[in-house]
Amino acid sequence: RKVFAGGRQSMPDSDSFADAVALIYEASALPEIWPDAIAKLAEMAGCFGGLVFTHTSRGTNWVSCNATRPLVQRFIEEGWMERNDRMAGLIAHCGTGFVRDHDVFSDPTLSRMPVYRDFLRPHGFGWAAATHVRSATGDNVIVSLERRYDDGPVSPQAIAVLDGIRPHLARAAVVAAKLHLQRAEASLASFEKVGA
Repeated sequence: RKVFAGGRQSMPDSDSFADAVALIYEASALPEIWPDAIAKLAEMAGCFGGLVFTHTSRGTNWVSCNATRPLVQRFIEEGWMERNDRMAGLIAHCGTGFVRDHDVFSDPTLSRMPVYRDFLRPHGFGWAAATHVRSATGDNVIVSLERRYDDGPVSPQAIAVLDGIRPHLARAAVVAAKLHLQRAEASLASFEKVGA
């Protein structure tokens, strides 16, 4: 692994990159693999952890790696998902790649935003790399990798690595959506056979 200039983040070698891509495709078929895939992406970006959530007309679902699960659960329980200006801003700017907080917001804006001021920073977070993918079914899939505030923003080099992985994330989202639809159709067919 090569160390990025100016920090603790390091550039993954080709084996790490290939492992991350393999995990992403495995997770598209086996949802229980997503925590490991997210943890691998976070490690490659020099982040603490991360989450993937999907927003559809039927609601929002999420999965996180083990490291950030307590933070995400608290975020949901305290109602921050419904008032998350940060994610709305990131989604509006990350249709073709990963973006960082500073790509979307200025320092004064970050300091004023409730989600940063009242939740993320008090919990030791406040830097992220995020991207948005629209699946074949029209679902919005958001990947957010969270970095500790004291570690500083995600580096441009890490964003370049993540952007190299993003096409695989997009394809995995399409595969996952198709498999989900096939499973739902199979379940419906089973219920219909027994008259339910």
